[in-house]
Amino acid sequence: MSGRVIKIYADQGWQDTGFALPAWEENTGWLARTEGAWCFNTNSRSIGTRDADGRIPDSGKTTDTNVQGRTEHPYHGENAQTGQLVGRWGEDGQPFIVGTHCNLENKGDGRSGGTLWLRMNDHDGGLADNDGYVTVTIATFDRTRRTQWDSAAKQWVYSDTRTPV
Repeated sequence: MSGRVIKIYADQGWQDTGFALPAWEENTGWLARTEGAWCFNTNSRSIGTRDADGRIPDSGKTTDTNVQGRTEHPYHGENAQTGQLVGRWGEDGQPFIVGTHCNLENKGDGRSGGTLWLRMNDHDGGLADNDGYVTVTIATFDRTRRTQWDSAAKQWVYSDTRTPV
């Protein structure tokens, strides 16, 4: 998947990617795919190291990082986890989960004119003990073809041919 590649750092708050959804195009969609791991607690890396879904890499475990309802976290809605990659459109947009893969057009109000802002889902007071970064690729896909996430290959594929998006 080629496209715009951006590093998002765990020890920083909201980071403006500079990416804004272009005008609607009938056959073109926009996806974000995230790779790498970062840490929300450098004092306990075995527990604090996470992928963009907020899970311990290669295990799928979350180990007590549910922050649903904890309003000090940027995203505290359904399925909220410390360590997730979260986004919002514009400086004041509503946060949403981006995770390891996301159809950006289905999240928030991306056509409002704001740019995409990203960060680790950790409260502002917890950023000092964070480190690392994840790499986010934002790319187009052919909307006329059905796509699906191939978790084994860790990439979006076209359903009819299984070729990468």
